[in-house]
Amino acid sequence: MLEVNSWMTRRAVRRTGSAMRVTMLLAPLSAAAVCVACESVPLVAPTQSTIRLVIADTSLPNGGSTPVTATVTEAAGTPVHDGTVVTFSTTLGAIYPPEAPTSRGRAGATFTAGSESGVADVIAYSGGAVSETVQITIGAAAVGSVQLTARPASLPPAGGTATLIARVLDGARNPLPNVDVAFATSAGSLRDRLVATDPSGEARTELATTTAARVTASVGEASATSSISLDAPTAISIRATPERPVAGQAVSFEVTLRNDARAIRSAVIDFGDGRTARLGAAERLTVAHTYAEAGTYAVTVTATDVAGHVASGSIAVRVEPAPAIPVTVTAAPASPVAGQPVTFTVDVSPPSGAPAVREATIDFGDGSRTSLGALTGRRTVAHVYERDGGYIVTVTVRDAAGGRHRASIGVRVNPAPGISVTVAAAPAAPVAGQSVTFTVGVSPASGAPAVREVTLDFGDGSRASLGTLSGRTSVAHAYRNGGRYTVTATVLDALDRRHAASIGVVVAN
Repeated sequence: MLEVNSWMTRRAVRRTGSAMRVTMLLAPLSAAAVCVACESVPLVAPTQSTIRLVIADTSLPNGGSTPVTATVTEAAGTPVHDGTVVTFSTTLGAIYPPEAPTSRGRAGATFTAGSESGVADVIAYSGGAVSETVQITIGAAAVGSVQLTARPASLPPAGGTATLIARVLDGARNPLPNVDVAFATSAGSLRDRLVATDPSGEARTELATTTAARVTASVGEASATSSISLDAPTAISIRATPERPVAGQAVSFEVTLRNDARAIRSAVIDFGDGRTARLGAAERLTVAHTYAEAGTYAVTVTATDVAGHVASGSIAVRVEPAPAIPVTVTAAPASPVAGQPVTFTVDVSPPSGAPAVREATIDFGDGSRTSLGALTGRRTVAHVYERDGGYIVTVTVRDAAGGRHRASIGVRVNPAPGISVTVAAAPAAPVAGQSVTFTVGVSPASGAPAVREVTLDFGDGSRASLGTLSGRTSVAHAYRNGGRYTVTATVLDALDRRHAASIGVVVAN
């Protein structure tokens, strides 16, 4: 009875007749029955109606949504009456509202995917009319392809960090947001192994590795792989000659740089003693260095290629202490006198492997010194001591390693023998204009220095040179004016010392 009433009600509402005709169709029914039918039985599609289900997006990410539209048509091809109730059903996710009335033959709802990935079977029905099943792929099930990119794809020789970008697309090559991407790697470590795609369909993580790696991004059955390689390092070779140098000895370093993939931009060598040198971009060169002190030094070459990748290589250099350089000094005569030249013989004999002699100097002990240059072997040098006394003579040899080698000798200089000088005048009381004879005597003692010059000063502004007088000689001189005069005989010896004798002469007018 309810089914008949429902059908009669639909027919009455659908026709456009007057209210009187509706009343006539409903006349056989009691008022109570009509009331009950209106309140408890929904309006559904009539027999032989068809339902066409249309879903806007059949590939959704987890949590995504899409409109669902059911179009209900009667057998005659006309839309069902407005208010016909359509029920929606799905095997995964949810549809809201689950029931919706038609308007102009269409009923609409919204499908919302949950957190579970899979395929949702969606249908719509009303009365005996049922739509065909429409499938919606959700999350991983909606993935059509995965694209994986590594930036950069090549890391420095020592390794580094690369960013992995997985782009997830559905079957129509549209980006899929909010889809979990699983990352895996054959080497190194991943910052995040499971990452959800962003609104542009991309999931990102980072890989830190020191070796080449193969990475994979997977979403359900779809996956993509990419390779990360390491750039070829610069091969560095260092060879030192000699292998066991000594302090102060020049060491030659032969450096070879090789990079088959990229050119060398610059290189620097660190000698390990606080000093460095720039090597430029040459692939092979030789540089020399001298170590001032003994010890073990780490020599390191650091090379940078045009990509900015840095490589280094090192060797250890053992520097032995420099051998001592023997130095001797002798003096002749052994007991000189003041003013007598003393000959010093200096002998510098560097042994094999010793650093080169940079300079040798001799200090005579009296405040004077002489440089002997880079002396190797024997050399003599003379020196005169003006005063008697004891002197320490020191020879100092400075080598290329900064080492100093010394030898000393004591010299005792005795006082020089004196030179006796006398002067006499005749007559004893001369007058102005009268010739006066002066007798000068010069008597050098044994071992005394030679006489260089003898002069006689008459005291009136005139003088006479007696040459290198040794013995006695007479010189005449006449005074023009009377007065008192001091006559002085002066002897200058080979040591520039002066010996003198004087006499007073009174000349009468």
